[in-house]
Amino acid sequence: MVGWLGAIALVAGGFGVGRLLTLPVRERGAALYEWQECLDRLQVEVDWRRRPLVEALGAAGHPSPALREVAQALRRALEHPGADLAQAVADALAADGRLAAEERHVLENLLCQLGRSGGQYHDALWEWARRELATTRSGVQEKARTEGRMLETLCTLAACALAIWLV
Repeated sequence: MVGWLGAIALVAGGFGVGRLLTLPVRERGAALYEWQECLDRLQVEVDWRRRPLVEALGAAGHPSPALREVAQALRRALEHPGADLAQAVADALAADGRLAAEERHVLENLLCQLGRSGGQYHDALWEWARRELATTRSGVQEKARTEGRMLETLCTLAACALAIWLV
């Protein structure tokens, strides 16, 4: 009886290890979703309420702790006299460790170009950023789905094989 309970625990542990291995990909998908939601709120704050970028990012990212952290990092970086906006944005986005380089590049371009151009260019810039993040997010979700199932299955099967060998 104890051997069977141990085997069941081993198989459950194998499944859990598989879930943990897919955690970074699932977190990246969650981060992309948060940023997509943030873009709508950020556009309202920047284009219609005419808030400065740091205040707008803080207000738009309010529901998400990770986005609030990015806004605070950007605020701290821009407090220094002569701070470079591009470097400050890059450093602030690096604070959200869930994002890959391609998403950071899209967001850096968006955040650095806001305020440097007219309204018509802003509209195109918002659409480009939304499209890029949506495309990346769909790819990440597909990767999480396929790789996640594969890793969960492989770890569970390895645990099953080990349980059979031990029992």
